[in-house]
Amino acid sequence: MKWTIRNRLFLLVWIIVGIYGIAIAFTIVNFRKNLTERARQVALSQLAEKASSARVIVQGDFEIARTLSETFTRTTSLETNVREQVVEAALTGAVAQSPRYLSAWLSMELSAVDTAWTSPYGRKRYTYYRTGAPLIDTVNINGDIPGSLYATLKAAKEEALTEPYILSSTSSVKDQRNNYLGTSVCVPLLKDGRFLGLVGMDITLDALDFIARIKPFEGATSFLVSHQGIIVSHEVPEMIGKPLSAVIKGDTTAVLASIQQGKILSYNDSTADDALIAFTPLHIGRSDNPWSIGTIVPTASINGGINTILLRTLLLSTLGLVLLIVSVVLIANSITHPMNAINAHLKALARGQIGMARTTRRLRGELREMTESVYALEANLKDKIDFAVDIGKGKFDSVFQVSGQDDTLGLALESMRTNLKRFREEEAKGVWQNDGLARLNDVIRRHAGNTEGFYDHVLKTLVQILKANQGGLFIIQGDDDDRYIELVSAYAYERKKYLTRRLGWGESLIGQCILEGEIIHLKDIPSGYIRITSGLGEATPAMLVLLPLRTETHAVGAIELATFATLQPHEIEFLKRAGEIISASIYNLRVAERVV
Repeated sequence: MKWTIRNRLFLLVWIIVGIYGIAIAFTIVNFRKNLTERARQVALSQLAEKASSARVIVQGDFEIARTLSETFTRTTSLETNVREQVVEAALTGAVAQSPRYLSAWLSMELSAVDTAWTSPYGRKRYTYYRTGAPLIDTVNINGDIPGSLYATLKAAKEEALTEPYILSSTSSVKDQRNNYLGTSVCVPLLKDGRFLGLVGMDITLDALDFIARIKPFEGATSFLVSHQGIIVSHEVPEMIGKPLSAVIKGDTTAVLASIQQGKILSYNDSTADDALIAFTPLHIGRSDNPWSIGTIVPTASINGGINTILLRTLLLSTLGLVLLIVSVVLIANSITHPMNAINAHLKALARGQIGMARTTRRLRGELREMTESVYALEANLKDKIDFAVDIGKGKFDSVFQVSGQDDTLGLALESMRTNLKRFREEEAKGVWQNDGLARLNDVIRRHAGNTEGFYDHVLKTLVQILKANQGGLFIIQGDDDDRYIELVSAYAYERKKYLTRRLGWGESLIGQCILEGEIIHLKDIPSGYIRITSGLGEATPAMLVLLPLRTETHAVGAIELATFATLQPHEIEFLKRAGEIISASIYNLRVAERVV
């Protein structure tokens, strides 16, 4: 075959098509692989965040049960009528703590309250319901029932959250105990290692319904599963109470084993509908029986967006290739001799070589336009290659200018840079928030038993996470007739300042913040309100933030932070989420102090 200009141009076209096809195939394979891994990370991240929220809810339930346990442990030496008055007041008070508590109950070993009873079994049982008369009886006088929950926890002397079962909110005989699917929070009564009884509450699980609304991707299904694999929360009500096999096809033995071991699990399920399945553990109180939050994400949902983009890209690229072939045919029919220089330049471009010397031949008409177009294409491709290389190195601020509104590739690269830059920034913010909340939760967990040290460590941790310059933690004190606000902890420049400050109810910006229950952040700070002192002198902070501390039903106090730097929106959002955790912890701590 004679290597005419036409044939050479056609060969060049097919080389470009081949290179393009290989590059597209390689890109698709790697992009899908990275997309799947990113989807796994997103799913596990959202599950971990919701697990933290669920853990806070259940931890509050256990704190109340532990308070009851400590209270009842101290009543064994009281007279029977006095002890039963304490039991009635404590259990009815516990039921009133939350509409989720259907009943509160106590089982006391007879040997703990009756010196005449010497058998290691037999217990007196008290159950106070939200509605109806209490049930008080004596059971197991001939021996504990082997394998029963009470016998198991009596032997283990451990806390537990029971497997889901049907609960009742009333002691009425007409109630068939089929009102609610719930669980029981169980805490043992221990004195010097001796088991005295068991206390707890029967609670509904509707507070955890938010787990079913987790949607890491469109079309995802999320659910909460107990330690034994029972579905506790699901967007389809009929699935609640069914085993794990109802939502995961095939053998679930390995999955259930992973859940019971409290492991993070993710895998691609191709046994039926192709899907990504992920689980993250929900550790409950001090129990060794974790639950788990799971999600099932159809692969089609993960790939849906990229498939659309790839289809459009392929269509545009195919259209471009068709136009290229047509142009080659037209040019080949009109060109005769002065094509050697252009041909050599095109071959160089086909080999990926950019920066060839340009011809000095004087060209006119179509040949001149073609030559100028080749040079312009070379320069444009070089700019795009350099820009793409910069993006691959993470240089998102690299200067790049699109050729115009019709520059599809340039606009696509610009859009890719914008999306990747935004994604990396948002990812960094999310990681920062999660790390901060985890750090704060760890501090709260380690210092929950020491009131003074608790306030100092919580405030210090919050100030350091936000890189604030000063901070104060205020708590509401007194009763309704004499309420005031007390500064219980102050922090500045990583040194503890022991200050005494008492504010009247509603006084100052702190009082306003507590009354209104809304976060206040000021950049125009009132003159003389606060000064930050450093080695260089005194200065007014750039921003003052006052965060109210309150639970769903009670105001607890407020936190005041002063900083030279303006807090960003994601830092304000973190502060609000941290405030919810701190409020619940302070409220539980103060409730425990009042009960004790």
